[in-house]
Amino acid sequence: MNLDGCQQKLYEHCKDGYKLPPLAGGKMKLYVVDISFDNLSDNDEKNFLKHLPTTFHLEKNEVERLISAGRLLFKCHPEFKAFMDEFK
Repeated sequence: MNLDGCQQKLYEHCKDGYKLPPLAGGKMKLYVVDISFDNLSDNDEKNFLKHLPTTFHLEKNEVERLISAGRLLFKCHPEFKAFMDEFK
């Protein structure tokens, strides 16, 4: 994907209109990974995580479940897989 294609992806996925600066050579690849609890297949886990309070104090098991959900969401996301394949 060229820089123009990357910028188009940002326009599609980033509501704040972030603008990529020109880069030397223009060979940068962009991977957009949209992570959301809505993408979890386990409805109980999805509901639990979506209803956690937005405070600076969470119980240890809540933190562990958040980390586990994030790991799963990244692992299953096709754009993140493509990004990781670049390093194999």
